[in-house]
Amino acid sequence: MVSDTHYEVIITLLAERSLDQIQSEAVLTEAMDLIDALKDDPFPVYARPLADRDFFWVFDFGSAKYRLVYQVSKKQKKVIVKAVGLRKDVYKESRP
Repeated sequence: MVSDTHYEVIITLLAERSLDQIQSEAVLTEAMDLIDALKDDPFPVYARPLADRDFFWVFDFGSAKYRLVYQVSKKQKKVIVKAVGLRKDVYKESRP
């Protein structure tokens, strides 16, 4: 679903710190491109809703080694990137 208006994308401090820890330039570029694309479509086909949290979405990237967790507010037209990191660790860090 592509929206008619752009969403504001906010990256939390936790997510920003996690992005800074990604050592592969290719993976970091992929992450930033995917985050940027959320402005136009916060519900891309490769994302899925997070089962245990309302309004949270998740997708894998970096050859499926990394995961990005974000929250969408349709009413406020905001996407909040909550966590970025290795799939095995991302949920430990992203609990609200």
